[in-house]
Amino acid sequence: MLKTAMFRGLEASDVKKIASCLSIKKEKCNTNEIIMSYNSNSARIGIVLSGTVDLVSDSYDGSRTILERYYENTLFGKLFDPYTGADNPLVVASSPCEVLLFHSKNLMTPCKHACEFHDIFLSNIIHLLTEKTRMQSARIEVLSKRSLRM
Repeated sequence: MLKTAMFRGLEASDVKKIASCLSIKKEKCNTNEIIMSYNSNSARIGIVLSGTVDLVSDSYDGSRTILERYYENTLFGKLFDPYTGADNPLVVASSPCEVLLFHSKNLMTPCKHACEFHDIFLSNIIHLLTEKTRMQSARIEVLSKRSLRM
């Protein structure tokens, strides 16, 4: 767990305090297991520790569309993915994986102990979000080209 980018700059003892402070839960998921739903009251944030996870949308005819694929150190959650048109997308394990899950309110509200580790953790989350934004910008740039020929 310490190797993930969101814990960069923190010691093992700090990570335990942060996990307790933010009520972070580590979950192991099997292939095709639903991790979370992006329903209207979904406020959870997830980070992939290992394996791959997909954001999918199931249609009425039973077909499944992969909207996004998340790899190690990728942040996911309704707050970070702009898929408002999809009917209640689901986050599903596409391979055996481990994820960390916590509520966004725990991230935005300073803990009762006012620990300095909270700021480092938040900074790391912002860094991961910036990387995700860069990747999405590159994707938009490629998709907006009139042709793939050079």
